[in-house]
Amino acid sequence: MAHLVVPVHEENGADGAGFPDCPSATTVASDLDTLSVRAAGMLAFHAAGMAEDGDALPPPRSVSERRDDPASRENSADAIIGLIDVDRPGKAVRVNLSVEESILRRIDRAAAKARLAGGSASGR
Repeated sequence: MAHLVVPVHEENGADGAGFPDCPSATTVASDLDTLSVRAAGMLAFHAAGMAEDGDALPPPRSVSERRDDPASRENSADAIIGLIDVDRPGKAVRVNLSVEESILRRIDRAAAKARLAGGSASGR
């Protein structure tokens, strides 16, 4: 698990978080507790998308590394620094699981619609 630095700014009554190394990964919330949950979810979603696209994830930078970067927004006087825990995507692993038949059919239909599988996930 990585601990990523996230600058937090208050704007117009809402708290916003963004990840400068992943510019499109941003989120807002009405309070800091909700923001931390949303920021972790946004970063996990963004990282999974990058991995799916074959893009390399930027290495986590420390607070001091970011402080030395003049482009970092956390250098501004109104920024606070947060840390977000996020799991870096790993390799796919095979698992065996049991699900109710109708759920498996729905998974198969969704996979076929998305062209994710050449055949049935259920092996039928």
